[in-house]
Amino acid sequence: MAPLSLLGVMPMLALMLLYARSDPDAAMMEKGKSHLKQLQDFARNVRYGKCWSNALKTVDVGCKELTEEQQSRIALTFTHCHLKRSNRSYPKCTDTSSILECTHGMDYVAFNTYTEFFTHAHSICYYLQHEMWQEQAQDTILRLTAHSDSVARQLETTNQMAEEMMKAQNSTLQTQEEILQNGHLLKHTLKESTLGMKQAFQEMEQSATEQRLLFSEIFNRITFLHQFVVGESNSLYSFLYNLIACAAVFLLTSTQRTSGARLVLFGLIAANIYTERMICSYILGGSDSAFDQTERIAFWVGIARRINTSLGLLVLLYFTLTHRDVQRQSLEVLQGLQETKAELQTVLREAAMQITSTPKKRSCSRSRSRSRSASRRKTTRPSEPAVYKIAVTQPGGARTPRSRSRSQSRSTQRRGRSRSRSASRRKSTLPPEPAASTIGVAQPGATGRTRSCTKR
Repeated sequence: MAPLSLLGVMPMLALMLLYARSDPDAAMMEKGKSHLKQLQDFARNVRYGKCWSNALKTVDVGCKELTEEQQSRIALTFTHCHLKRSNRSYPKCTDTSSILECTHGMDYVAFNTYTEFFTHAHSICYYLQHEMWQEQAQDTILRLTAHSDSVARQLETTNQMAEEMMKAQNSTLQTQEEILQNGHLLKHTLKESTLGMKQAFQEMEQSATEQRLLFSEIFNRITFLHQFVVGESNSLYSFLYNLIACAAVFLLTSTQRTSGARLVLFGLIAANIYTERMICSYILGGSDSAFDQTERIAFWVGIARRINTSLGLLVLLYFTLTHRDVQRQSLEVLQGLQETKAELQTVLREAAMQITSTPKKRSCSRSRSRSRSASRRKTTRPSEPAVYKIAVTQPGGARTPRSRSRSQSRSTQRRGRSRSRSASRRKSTLPPEPAASTIGVAQPGATGRTRSCTKR
């Protein structure tokens, strides 16, 4: 196949060499080269270089499929730049306008310039196409030369193989002559050679099988080593990440407000560790390439960590917002109870003072007026102190708001006043008492202590 392909390429190579060595129109080549160089010099101008650069771009595009219209477009572009550089007027012409519309309004100077650039465009395109053809021809010649070298080497190898085959055929002919001469010996030799060839092929097949198994084992070990390295590196990174997370959780939950979230956050860290291990095991168990496995592990582990971090922040925020300080609430309840106790004590003092003031005055006046008649009497009544007790049961450890304690104190004060009034009325309706009378008021916390007014 190689000699046939070489024979097919050789005529093409000869034609290209013939065309490359043929002498083109030297005058047109030189003219096109000089015009192109002049346009490139114009393009380097700072003021009008942009117009000439755009014109050269149209040359590069239009020369590939050079037609009369393309050549006219190139000439119009050059004419526009030349007239612009000379500060002369130029008729309006767009890409959608026809050639006739663009050249209809030209004056004599502009049209002569357009005609000159029309000729220059042909020579420039001729020069550029020739240069491109020369480059393509040189490239093709180089590739064909390299290909011919390889074909020549293949031909040399083929010749060597043919010579070896000729030698083998000669030896075979000699062997056949010997076989004809020594039939039985040749038959035995053929059997031995056949057995030897079979054995050689079997050994080659066995060796190929062993090599295939060896390469398969090497590949499996390399794959296992890669999975082991990736897994251990991910385990190390996961250990460091979760260790830092545990330290952060411990620091964030060290306050009383966030201490309730510690167990939940540690549970999220444990779930994150399990999720990362499952991701690594699932991806490493697939049949993707090593690079793809590493990228997928990093992607999914990152997503799992972001999700767990978001959940942890939400849990921490929830426990922070829903925290209730029990000690502070207990302190507020105790302060409310102390205020309630103080108000109740004040109410009790006022009630006791009101109760003791009215009976004392009346009893003293009566005792003075009746002391004489009472001394005459032989029978005396046993004097018993009038004791009025007011018992108030205080709440034992219940949560009582301040507004409720104040309302209770007011109601207690009103009840004490009403009781004192009823007691004074009952005292006024009692029968006459002996000369020595005692009125006592028992206060809470001071049992047996009474105030008395005695007149003998």
